[in-house]
Amino acid sequence: MLSMCRRLRDNYPVPIVVCSSSSREQDVVRALDAGADDYLVMPIRPVELMARLRAVLRRLGDNGQASPNGQRLVAGDLEILIDEQKAFRRGAEIDLSPIEFKLLALLVRETGRPVSHSKLIAQVWGPEYTDCRHYLRLYVRYLRAKLEDSPQSPELIQNEWGVGYRFEPKPV
Repeated sequence: MLSMCRRLRDNYPVPIVVCSSSSREQDVVRALDAGADDYLVMPIRPVELMARLRAVLRRLGDNGQASPNGQRLVAGDLEILIDEQKAFRRGAEIDLSPIEFKLLALLVRETGRPVSHSKLIAQVWGPEYTDCRHYLRLYVRYLRAKLEDSPQSPELIQNEWGVGYRFEPKPV
């Protein structure tokens, strides 16, 4: 179960709720450390289960900042309107391809945390492309050219050597 939880957390942006008959503290801690968003001890009443699922979805939803037409992400001087598929830096719209937009939105959702190469590739291109890291390097270069003040010395999209990339917004 824990390996599946880790695999899901690394590759897909889904909420994970573990339901188990074990109430041992070490089992709860292991599941949460493996990436679970909540841990429920069975048996559980259906009404409580639904309330906990709604709470997890609320927490993971939209960083608490909704735009009139959908999800809005803000990191430093960057703003992303998910439903409109638009990104703005310092108030100016950035012209992004659909792939660039998906990649940027994923990195911004994980602001400050390294995102693995495999997770980026699986969520942007699909799991069948996990061996195609050259696509990822190419599109990170495209994004840096459009976002960074100096693409040769990137400050927003940082390399995490041996892991992947990390988005670090500049303080506003």
